[in-house]
Amino acid sequence: MATYSYTKYIDDDRLALEIRNSAITIALDSVVITGEQEVDIIFKAALPAQDKAILDDLIEGHINQPITVRDSVELANVDITSNAEKAIKMAPTKLEGSSTQMISHDFCDKTTWFGESVRVEDQILTSQDYLTYKASNNYWIDLENGKVPYEDRISDQYKPIIKVNDSIVTEGFTINYINGEITFQQSQSGNSITASYSYATTSIWKIVPEQNKILKMLGTTIKFTKDIVFQKEQHVMFQLFISGYPYGQPTVYKNLKDIIKCTMLEPSSISGFGEVLEDVYFLPFDYLTSKDLKSSLNMEVRIWIKNHEAFTGEFGVVSANCLSVPE
Repeated sequence: MATYSYTKYIDDDRLALEIRNSAITIALDSVVITGEQEVDIIFKAALPAQDKAILDDLIEGHINQPITVRDSVELANVDITSNAEKAIKMAPTKLEGSSTQMISHDFCDKTTWFGESVRVEDQILTSQDYLTYKASNNYWIDLENGKVPYEDRISDQYKPIIKVNDSIVTEGFTINYINGEITFQQSQSGNSITASYSYATTSIWKIVPEQNKILKMLGTTIKFTKDIVFQKEQHVMFQLFISGYPYGQPTVYKNLKDIIKCTMLEPSSISGFGEVLEDVYFLPFDYLTSKDLKSSLNMEVRIWIKNHEAFTGEFGVVSANCLSVPE
């Protein structure tokens, strides 16, 4: 993925359509409005210089007005005056609602599994050498080091808080999130060390509508690096829940072959670059009709690993393209 940030008032639907209709050769992933005038344009790979120039021109000339043409059409037969044949007339209409992309935690990294995490307050840590102090739980949630997209929006409630003799300290130590350990630069002999932190429990990631809204799932994409490995019992589970109870039978993918066989569009990939060490693969699932989740029925989709053990690999996530509309 490659992100290009701009400061401008934009209409996300119009801009996305303009980009897709342009001469840019790299596929667009999403247009994300991050502030009043702030927007991130995300592509499947870095843009060549000529494509970046086209994008700059598009942004400069963009008009912040909703489009009147998008994905759906109404069909009607009309007479053609020159002969007796019929033709199909297409009357495009705009999909109403606010678009959103929901991105899961990293299924290869338990320290990102914040959704079902448990918070511990002011736990006394133990030490053998007065430098490294251990908590009773491993896999602390880490939303401070760029592991989860847009983590700054939710990170405060999950951040570790370290105290020495009941006073909060913010430097002079490092955190091992996997082992649940604090290592100080200087001996803390004679001091009481406590920590408040959140730790991972299960791999469950939920897709949930906002209150009084219907979340229309238009499609999902599984994104993972080439080195990912499914072990026995590491099945990917996909299940609809209503009011906390499973509805119907879960969809189960027992291995990568299962997932690849069930994709509905052509998979794609990009080569590793920058801090991404491995090649990344994209397996898209575009639905023929939207899967509607109603908040009034407490509907949600859950995705998880059967044995709740992280996959081996650089990273693996699921993104859901959705439309949110009033219920």
